Amino acid sequence: MRKEMKMHARWYGCAALLVAAGLMLAACGGTQLSTPEPTPTETVGPIPTVPMVTSTPAIAVPASFKSSDPSTFYQVQSSDLDTLDPVVSSDANASAIFQNVYETLLFYNRESVSSFIPQLAEEVPSAANGGISPDGLTYTFKIRTGVRFQNGDELTPADVAYSFQRGLLSGGSNSMEWLLFEPLLGPTPNNDITDLVDINGSYLDNPAKLAAAYPAGLKAICQRVQSRISVDAAKGTVTFQLTHPWGPFLMILTSPFASIEDQKWVAANGGWDGSCDTWQKFYDRSPEQQNQLGIGMHANGTGPYQLDHWTPGQEIVLKASPDYWRKTPAWPGGPAGEPALKTIHIQIVKSSSARMNAMKNGTADTIGFYLSSKPSELDNLAGEVCAQGSPCAPGRDPGSAIRVFTGLPAESRLDALFNFNINTLGGNALIGSGQLDGAGIPPNFFTDLHIRQAFSSCFDWNRFISQGMGGAGRQLFQVMLPGELGASDQNPHYSYDPAACAQAFKASTWKTAANRSLWDTGFALSLAPNPRNPASQAFAQVLSDGIRAVNPKFKVSVANLVWEDYQNATRNKKMPMFFAVSHEVISDPHNWTDLMTTGTIGSLAQLPLGLKNQLAALSQKGVETSDPAARAQIYAQFNQLYYQNAPTILLAQELLRRYEQRWVKGYYYNPLYADLYYYVLSKQ
Repeated sequence: MRKEMKMHARWYGCAALLVAAGLMLAACGGTQLSTPEPTPTETVGPIPTVPMVTSTPAIAVPASFKSSDPSTFYQVQSSDLDTLDPVVSSDANASAIFQNVYETLLFYNRESVSSFIPQLAEEVPSAANGGISPDGLTYTFKIRTGVRFQNGDELTPADVAYSFQRGLLSGGSNSMEWLLFEPLLGPTPNNDITDLVDINGSYLDNPAKLAAAYPAGLKAICQRVQSRISVDAAKGTVTFQLTHPWGPFLMILTSPFASIEDQKWVAANGGWDGSCDTWQKFYDRSPEQQNQLGIGMHANGTGPYQLDHWTPGQEIVLKASPDYWRKTPAWPGGPAGEPALKTIHIQIVKSSSARMNAMKNGTADTIGFYLSSKPSELDNLAGEVCAQGSPCAPGRDPGSAIRVFTGLPAESRLDALFNFNINTLGGNALIGSGQLDGAGIPPNFFTDLHIRQAFSSCFDWNRFISQGMGGAGRQLFQVMLPGELGASDQNPHYSYDPAACAQAFKASTWKTAANRSLWDTGFALSLAPNPRNPASQAFAQVLSDGIRAVNPKFKVSVANLVWEDYQNATRNKKMPMFFAVSHEVISDPHNWTDLMTTGTIGSLAQLPLGLKNQLAALSQKGVETSDPAARAQIYAQFNQLYYQNAPTILLAQELLRRYEQRWVKGYYYNPLYADLYYYVLSKQ
């Protein structure tokens, strides 16, 4: 189970009203080739509907929309990557490079987020082909032969096993390796290898202390890891032995952190040598430490692109792999052989206006994703607009070479959390008198279910999405994102209903010392939005207006804290409510059910132990169930329990825009890609 410390790797922003964060989003495209026999795939649960967005044939592209350099792809972005070591990094920009230079055992089947194709594995394991044991505990992968790393070394099953062993032994809490820890070694408080040394976490992220631990014990831990990920060289297989069934296991093997590395090259460039006598020396290295070594500044993968060079703060350049191993398209119409784009030039440009100018003058092929709630001058200059689920149509300037894709659902969500135990140490002006006397609220105000239901019914989603998200969002009805197991538009959910809000307030069990009701007495509290984020400010105002409208005695105000005070109030859990933006690591319900209970959101809200245990039990039952239909039923129960107890106001999923030149071909949207998969792009 993901604990608070572990979520820091990918959980962006939290607390009183929205901390701005970057998005690990992606895109790619596909060249049109002859259609081969489809590659076998494995689908886990229903495939979320993510309609392809492509240019409609009815719109002729003038001859002038041709690139002066069709073999080179030029991309400008605002920030650099942190390191080129896949084990250490959890950075979105680095993951985009890993996705193109390194490869994983499995990959997503085009735009699907739950159907997979084999990449460095020869096939997707299943119960039918014997790759998954009947009890769901053993996964066996046949490793592809004839594949070579960039330096010429041949890929072996031993390299595959080593890559995962190295991740588990070297990661630390800032890496993504905890995703492998839970299914392979069993859940612990931190899901970190050092929990096997001390379950209390005293060695977590402390390499110096770990290096001084009992050598024989450390060696035994390494051997335990190796026993869980074993190699049969004669059969050319790698086998994972799980401690318990884990529904999203195949999914985590598609992630950039699961990139397969060349053991010999890693050891020669400063990484772990594979010996159980030395692993502790490589634990929890920072990106800065790795960047002093070859492994942090260079790359050696099997992917369609090779790293030419990385100049920190300036550029990353990739070159096409001339002898790329894929000879058969991964899916009908997909690419094969050498990439169409021979050079990928990624330039770091911090100035927003400079990035916009690069698109306007045609020197950049793309500038990536933008929040749809923040209009861009490029929208007015677009020659073609491709709204998700609809054919592309002429833009405001049909003669322009700029194309914009709109309505792309982000792999993130916005939620508002009730604080069940508001901190009053040293005073807390946000809850007024701290009592139910009409001038404040008690610190445990939100332990009353009726209060939480009232707040939920007094919130106007349509107004929030319009004012706070520029209309570019959709209300969420459950804890997982639309399209995932357990998600349904038919799930019970709250909507703006002032009458229901008033009824819930009247049903509150809160009484004053003189036995007066909450409705008659009133209350006062302040919501403190993030001063740097308009969406959080819109949330506070919409909720404030909705509650005050049902009873003038309910004084919900919006406080304007300076940044430092806002951070302190958040850190010390003095906010009556927290606004969270959280991002998906895996497109699976467990990503969200765990986050909302034992993860960061559950911990931040300080959920009552009884409710937390009920939700956590369903979350764990769901992830330990292999059958998708059975998992869907469990997550439906989770959603029902969550709705009935209303620990959070589930808000909205944001929609995104992406810009490219109209001479770029093949783009489609997969929210779990780590930015562009250049192999399927081309230019005319």
